[in-house]
Amino acid sequence: MKELLAIGYGDIAARLFERLSQQPAGSGWRLRGLCRQPQQKRPINGVELVAADASEQEQLGQYLSSATHSIIVTLTPRDYSAAGYRQGYVVPCQAIQAAVAKYAPQARVFYISSTGVYGQSDDQWVDEQSPAQPDDANAQQLRQAEQLIERLPQHTLLRCAGIYGRERARLLDNIANATSTHPQHAPAGFSNRIHIEDLISALTHVLTLSQPANCYNVCDNEPSRHHQVYAWLAEQLGVDDAAIIYDQQPPKRGSKRCRNQRLRDSGWQPHYPSFREGYSALLNDDSKRRQ
Repeated sequence: MKELLAIGYGDIAARLFERLSQQPAGSGWRLRGLCRQPQQKRPINGVELVAADASEQEQLGQYLSSATHSIIVTLTPRDYSAAGYRQGYVVPCQAIQAAVAKYAPQARVFYISSTGVYGQSDDQWVDEQSPAQPDDANAQQLRQAEQLIERLPQHTLLRCAGIYGRERARLLDNIANATSTHPQHAPAGFSNRIHIEDLISALTHVLTLSQPANCYNVCDNEPSRHHQVYAWLAEQLGVDDAAIIYDQQPPKRGSKRCRNQRLRDSGWQPHYPSFREGYSALLNDDSKRRQ
């Protein structure tokens, strides 16, 4: 039986494991998650959770020897400073890289990263061949963590755009609560996003590929300007025009447009190809819950 080991068992790994456990193909997987406090996680049938620290090489080694097929790594920052990103991403990846090389060199590591590692601006298009040279201090830590994973012979980086969906709808809530006296500011520039359900379907798809690429951009089909997204959501929610201020200053972070062509060429298609379909589904779900 193939084993899928999750190092860092948070929301993404839990959603992925739940989907795999519900599919007929999931019966061929042994699903195991490593996290600091497994007793605080929601139990899922067929998923084994064990206590381990992703920053401790020897603790990882106890479980990596049986990881004959795939390892998925999903990490989070300790806080939102550069030091917090280093502790949350770089330090664990140092231990993970060393432990995998020693105990499970045959396994492929699927590493959940971010399109934030691309430092391009001026509305440039970026794909997996584009240089990943971020200016932002936090994104630089993300890139350093990637570089550690890239030392492994079998690795796949999954660079995710901004994730949204049920329980990840802060933008929707902010615009819904905006008023002329407490307006919401819409940044200038482009944004890239992926619905959480499409992210999980992309991960499920990539795990089935016999020869996955070393890197995929995981985003929807349509990079969109922040102004466009805010205006559309405000219209759907019936929010007054005066409640949205459309900033004209260049964004602090580079405005770029991410391509997902490589992932689509591998056979995956998003269920929500743009923000309109994704947010429409959220609005529809919210309407049903209120009935």
